Amino acid sequence: MSLTESSHPKLRATALLVMFAIVTGSKDALTTDEAIVPYLPRLEPRLMDSFSPCRGMSLLLFQAFTAIRPVAPVLIQAALTVLKDPQSTHAMSNTTPGSLPRSGPSPGPQMLWILLPAAATFYLDPATNITEGRDSSEVQSAIIEFLHRSDQTPESLSESIRALTVSQVQNPDVNAALLPLLSSTDVDLQKALLGQLARLTFTPDDFASARIRVKSIATDPNSPADLQELAGSLLSCWSNDRHHGVCPVL
Repeated sequence: MSLTESSHPKLRATALLVMFAIVTGSKDALTTDEAIVPYLPRLEPRLMDSFSPCRGMSLLLFQAFTAIRPVAPVLIQAALTVLKDPQSTHAMSNTTPGSLPRSGPSPGPQMLWILLPAAATFYLDPATNITEGRDSSEVQSAIIEFLHRSDQTPESLSESIRALTVSQVQNPDVNAALLPLLSSTDVDLQKALLGQLARLTFTPDDFASARIRVKSIATDPNSPADLQELAGSLLSCWSNDRHHGVCPVL
């Protein structure tokens, strides 16, 4: 644990790799989890580490704890802290030795992959016989606040859409927070949402208003042709049930 806080970035990354191997490779998983969980608050800064391999390895380490029930409260709080960080909506530089400098993904959307399943209560949908989850009101509010931040970027929002739609968790209030993006001035962001809408479930009212907006895009002569085509393809198959709909992921 002390080595994960070393001033030498490669040493931090290697220590995180060893901790990940301990967590995922131990035959006595419960004992290992109980031994590592108390250290999660000290590992939290690695999620925003300046050295990209540390960020990646810490994400894997935190993800290893998302299936544990009951979930460790410190895991949820760590994820919420990153989500609220001023840097969480902006791409962070990758500093892997020997590679050219480039921008990596925004930390906030990456944390959604951890936060959504870790904070969720799972249940079997009697209508579909499919297991889904619902997050706590605290987590839903934090995600909505994150999506509405004034410093959001198209990249961060696009990655957030993907995390929310692929997740096994369905939060109608969070899903509804995505719908204003259908009116975004960023065409690529509109495409990102249109391509994933069929994976989301909405309240009947939200679904009705969203369908009206999608129809408007499909028939608007001022919309780019490829955006109109995407909206039209969605209208032909989109229901309000992601399990029984026949829409492909566009």
